[in-house]
Amino acid sequence: MATLPDIATHINLPASRLSLCLSAGAASLSIFVLFKSISNALKSEYPKIILSPKDTALPNLSQEEIKSLPYPPDALPGARNVDSPYGSIRVYEWGPEDGRKVLFIHGISTPCIALAGMAHKLVDKGCRVMLFDLFGRGYSSAPSPTGPNAIQYDSRLYATQILLAITSSPLHWSSFSLIGYSLGGGLAADFTSYFPRLVSSLILLAPSGLLRPTHITRTSRLLYSPTTPLPTRLLTHLVAARLHTGPPTATSLAHHAGFVPAFISSLQHAPIHAQQTRWGVIGARLDAQKAAPGDADAAREGLEQGKVLLLLGARDAIVLAREVGADAVAVLGEGNVEVRVLEAGHEVPIERVEECVEAVWGFWGSEA
Repeated sequence: MATLPDIATHINLPASRLSLCLSAGAASLSIFVLFKSISNALKSEYPKIILSPKDTALPNLSQEEIKSLPYPPDALPGARNVDSPYGSIRVYEWGPEDGRKVLFIHGISTPCIALAGMAHKLVDKGCRVMLFDLFGRGYSSAPSPTGPNAIQYDSRLYATQILLAITSSPLHWSSFSLIGYSLGGGLAADFTSYFPRLVSSLILLAPSGLLRPTHITRTSRLLYSPTTPLPTRLLTHLVAARLHTGPPTATSLAHHAGFVPAFISSLQHAPIHAQQTRWGVIGARLDAQKAAPGDADAAREGLEQGKVLLLLGARDAIVLAREVGADAVAVLGEGNVEVRVLEAGHEVPIERVEECVEAVWGFWGSEA
C-alpha cells in the first residue's frame, strides 16, 4: 500500500505540503456536502409540481391539433403565465384599463373558459375582466396534494392563488368586483370574508359553501373524506372513473395529470360545506355598514351595493335553490342578499349568459 511520502514523490510534492492539500480538499468536500444537504433540505420544503398540458401535451401537438382543442391556449385574450412556488398559473386579462375591474373564479371541474361568455359581454359593456385557471385545471400547474410536501387544496391555497393572479396585473387591482361560480362561489365568499377591502362587489353563481351535508352520499363520504382509508392510487382510479364521461380529448382529465388529485383535494378541504361562520363575517360587516352610513371604514369593509347577489338555477340538482337561498338569507341577514332564481340547471352562467350578465349589470346599477 502506498504511503503518503510515496504519493508525494510521485506527484513531486513534499509530504507536508501534500498533507495540507489533502486536508484542505477534505474540508472543501465536507463544506460542499454540507451545503448540498442544506440545498436539498430547502428544496424539499417546496411541493412537487404537476405540470399542466401547456408543458406536457401542447409541445407534442401540431398547430392544427392545437386549434381543434376544446380549450386552445389562445381561447381568451390577454393570456399570461404567472410563475409561483405552487406552479404556473394561466391568467387572462383584457378590456378597457379604466373600466370596472371584474375577477371571475370558475368551478371545480371546468377551466376558466366556462365563464368566457359572461366575461366577453361585460367587456363589451366597458369592464376590465380577469379570469384564471385554478390549480390543477386548464393550463395551470398543480401543487401535488400527496407526498412528503403535500399541499391541501383549501382556503389558504386558493386565497394565495387569487392574490398571485391579481398582483400579476400591470394595473392596480386594489378594488374589484368578484364573481364566483360553483366552487368558485365558495372561494369568492371565503376570500371576501378575509379581504373585504379588496372586494367592492360580490356575485355568487350557484355557489358552494352552504351545501347541506345531508345530501352527501355514503360513497362520496368514503371517497372525499380527508381521513379516507383508501390508498391514494386506488382513490385516484375510482374518482377518475366516476369523472370520465366523454372521449379522452374532451376533458381536463385526459391531459392534466394534476386534475384528479386537485379535484379530490378540493372536495376534501375547500370551502364547500359548513361555511356559515365565514359567510356570517360578511353579513356582520354589511350590518355594520348599514348601521353607520357615514363611516368610511365600515363602507370600505362592506360592499358597494350593501348586499350580495346570489343567482341560482331552478333545476340545479347540486346547489338546491330552495335550500341555499334560504340558508344564505339566514346567515348573511335579511336585506344583505338578493336572491334570484333563473330557469337553469347547475350550469347557470353557461346556460343563461345573457340573463346572468343583465342581472349583474342591474345589480351594479348606475355605478357600473
